[in-house]
Amino acid sequence: IRFLRDALEKFLPPNAHELVSGKLHIVLTRLHDWRSVTVSEFDSKEELIQAVLCSCFIPVYFGFSPPKFRGVRYVDGELAMWRADFVSRTTITISAFAGEYDICPKDGPAAFLTFQLSDCIFQISKTNICRL
Repeated sequence: IRFLRDALEKFLPPNAHELVSGKLHIVLTRLHDWRSVTVSEFDSKEELIQAVLCSCFIPVYFGFSPPKFRGVRYVDGELAMWRADFVSRTTITISAFAGEYDICPKDGPAAFLTFQLSDCIFQISKTNICRL
């Protein structure tokens, strides 16, 4: 997560939050009630970075203390995506694991188990397990 923060701070322009507000929707999972939350307005570049970091945080894998956005702890939006209030044809899904996402690794037909939970299709494969 530190590497991602450093890259975002370095490469995003100072007005990145202004450029994406109202256009970029980031889905987060609120930790205390496991509810899906969509954010699309950002008051600063730092707030945008915090939202991105929360949306990428996988509990246990990245640690036990999730980052905060506006003072509240959030984790990867996919963890509650099946309860999301914002899913449409224009939603671009991103995952570090192979599956039915717009942006993800392509592993081919190696999955030995595929299951669907609402709009998310998960593939269990040797390669995805190694990614953990």
